[in-house]
Amino acid sequence: MCGIAGLIDSTGKINKKNLENILLTQNSRGPENNNIKQLDEYVFFGHNRLKIIDLRDEANQPLESGSGKYTIVFNGEIYNFKEIKKQLLDYNFKTFSDTEVILASLELKGLDWFLDIANGMFSFAIHDKNNKSVILCRDRSGVKPLYYFFDGKTLLFASNPKSIYDQKNLNISIDKSAISEYLSYRYVRTPKSFFSKVCQIIPGSYMTIDYSKKNIKTSLKKYYSLPKFLKSDYSIQTEIELESTVHDLLFSSVKKRLVADVKVGSFLSGGVDSSLIAAMAATMQGNNLSTYTVGTKTNNEFRYANEIAKIYKTDHHEIIYTKDDYFNEWPDLIKSKGGPLGVPNEVPLSLMTRALSDDITVVLSGEGADELFGGYGRIFRLPEHASPKQFHKAFFDKYEYMNSKEQSELGLPQIGLINQDLQNKLIDKQLSPQEFIFYYFQKYHIEGLLQRLDTSTMRWSIEAREPFLDKDLINFVYSKVPISLKLKWIGNAKKIVKEKGLIPKNYSETLDIPKYLLKKVAERYLPKEIIYRKKEGFPIELMSWHNEMIDIFKSHYKNQDILRFNKNELNSFLENKNNSQKIWMINNVFMFLKNV
Repeated sequence: MCGIAGLIDSTGKINKKNLENILLTQNSRGPENNNIKQLDEYVFFGHNRLKIIDLRDEANQPLESGSGKYTIVFNGEIYNFKEIKKQLLDYNFKTFSDTEVILASLELKGLDWFLDIANGMFSFAIHDKNNKSVILCRDRSGVKPLYYFFDGKTLLFASNPKSIYDQKNLNISIDKSAISEYLSYRYVRTPKSFFSKVCQIIPGSYMTIDYSKKNIKTSLKKYYSLPKFLKSDYSIQTEIELESTVHDLLFSSVKKRLVADVKVGSFLSGGVDSSLIAAMAATMQGNNLSTYTVGTKTNNEFRYANEIAKIYKTDHHEIIYTKDDYFNEWPDLIKSKGGPLGVPNEVPLSLMTRALSDDITVVLSGEGADELFGGYGRIFRLPEHASPKQFHKAFFDKYEYMNSKEQSELGLPQIGLINQDLQNKLIDKQLSPQEFIFYYFQKYHIEGLLQRLDTSTMRWSIEAREPFLDKDLINFVYSKVPISLKLKWIGNAKKIVKEKGLIPKNYSETLDIPKYLLKKVAERYLPKEIIYRKKEGFPIELMSWHNEMIDIFKSHYKNQDILRFNKNELNSFLENKNNSQKIWMINNVFMFLKNV
C-alpha cells in the first residue's frame, strides 16, 4: 500500500517541485520511503512507500524493469503474484516483490495478459520509454484510488485528489454539481471528484497517454466489466455444493490476504462479515491473530465481538472513543481525505485504525459482503413491491439521502442539481429490477465504502484488505449463485407478505434471510446467535449529538458562499432530529470548503 504520483508537462506549468508537494501531502500513505525519478525530459514519477512485501530497499519505487523499457509506481497488492511469477521463468528477478511481477509480465506477456489473471487491489502507472507513453491502471472494484488532471497539454496524477487541487497554477475549482451528488448519495461516482478537471480512473480500466508528439493523446480501455445478468435459478449444482464452493473461495481469499512480510490483523465488529473473516484468519494463523473493535462506552457491539474473540483466542482489543474524540478527529479526517466523509462511522474507523497502528500494518475488513450476497434486505426486496415502470423511481427514493426536491426546498438548486440526469444515465433497461439493484450496489454503492476504508486506514499508514472483493469469488457468485440463495424466504413468507401487503422494513430479517448462502458458510465457524441476529448499523450517536451538529452548522454556514439556504425552511430542518445525518453531511461540506 502506497501513494503514487507523476506528471507529463512540457509547458512549464508544473515541474518536479509540484510532485514533491504532492508526495508530502500524501506522505501517510507511505512514510517509509519517498522518491522521485525523472523518466524523460518532461516526465516524472513519484512514490510514497509503505513496506508490506519484500521490505528491502531494492524494492523501493519507482522501479525499473530488467530491460529498462518500463518503469512503474504501484499502490496495492497482487495476491496471486507468486503463481504469476511461476509463468515468468525467463525474467531475471532482482526483488521478491509483487511490483516486479507486474514489470516482468509487461516484458514477457503484455499488460492485458497480466490484468486477465491478476487477483488483487491496485492502482499503478507504467512509463514506456520506447513508445513515449504512460499507462494509468486501476483494479476491478476500484479499491485503490487514482486521480488525474489532464487539460490536453499537462497530465498530473496522484492517489489523493486534494493534492492535485493544491497545485494552484492548474486553475482547478470546486465542482458544485459534485456537492449536490454527495448530498444525495454520500459519495461522488467515478469518473468525477469534488474538483473540476480532476477525474478518477474508472475501475477495471486503464488509460494510455501518448506524449510522443506535441499534442498529448489519451485513450481509455475497459479490461473488466461486472457481470450484469444474475443467476436467477438453480443450475445443476445443489445448495450444498454451492455453499461448499463459496466457502472454499472465501477461505482461499482470506489465505491470500494473509501473505505479508509484516504483521496482519483483522477488524472484528461482531457482525457476521467481519466475524467470519476473523474466524477464518484465526483458523489459519493459530492463536496469535490481533482483532479490533470500536465503540463508545454506552453504544457498542463489544459483547458479540468478544464472543468470537474468545472462541478463536485472538488478541482482542476494544477501542473506546468519546464525543470529544469524535469531534476532534472529524475535521482532521476530512482534511486528510481531501473531501467530505461519506458516512458517520468513518470517524470511529479512523480512531480505531490509529490505535491499531501501534501493533500491525495490515488489517482485514469485511467490505463487499452485503453488496455481493444481498445484505440490504430492506432495499433489495423493492422489486417485490414496485411495478417495473415505477421501480427505478422507488429505488432512488429509498436510496437518496437528500433528493432534488429536498435540496430545492432548502434553497440549494444553485449548487447544480443533477439527480435526474444522473439517475437516467445509471439506469440500464436491459436489467431486471433485481439485477439492477445488485449491479448498482456492486458497481456504485461500493465506491463510497471503499473510499471510507482507504481514507481511514491510510491516514495512519495501515493497509486494509477486503476478502469479499476477491475476483474469483465475485465471478463465481455472479455466474452460479441464484438470487433465491442470497435473499431466501422463510417457509411461505412470500405468500404472507403479499397477502398482508407488508413492506420490506417491516419483514426483512424476520420473514426472510438476507445473505443466506454466506450465513450457511458462517455456520461452520460462528454461533447462530451471531449469524442470525438482526443487522445493526455502526454505533454512532448522531441524534444525541444533535445540538452540537447545529452549533457546527451555525458556525460555518455564513463563512462560505457555495451553500445558500432558504431561511424560511432552514430552522424547521435544523430542529428536526430525524435530520441529524443530513445536517452531519452538510457540516462535512462546510469543513471541506474551509480547507480548500
